[in-house]
Amino acid sequence: MNRKEARDFVMQCVFQMEAQHDFEAPDIEKYLSRTDLGENRAYAEKILKAVSGNIERIDTNIDNCSVGWPHWRMAKMDLAIIRVAVAEMFYCEDVPKAVSINEAVNLAK
Repeated sequence: MNRKEARDFVMQCVFQMEAQHDFEAPDIEKYLSRTDLGENRAYAEKILKAVSGNIERIDTNIDNCSVGWPHWRMAKMDLAIIRVAVAEMFYCEDVPKAVSINEAVNLAK
């Protein structure tokens, strides 16, 4: 699985975590065990842990940047995409911010 596919998988996991209100770190393994991520398992695990461990900070950053549209009003798929992008930008130093933004736009398409 390449990085783009892994990012899509992570976004789907974040969407499901939101739907089930399941942002607890011990539950990350159940999401990761659903598919063979190959060499991108560490990346997926890092982003999922960043989202689950920092969900309040991530949502606060989203709220601060989205004027008049708090995170709880956003479409859940859009919110999952944004959360993954924000987690990459803040907690994944090896991914340039421009790449995170571009990949978020591609996921939204």
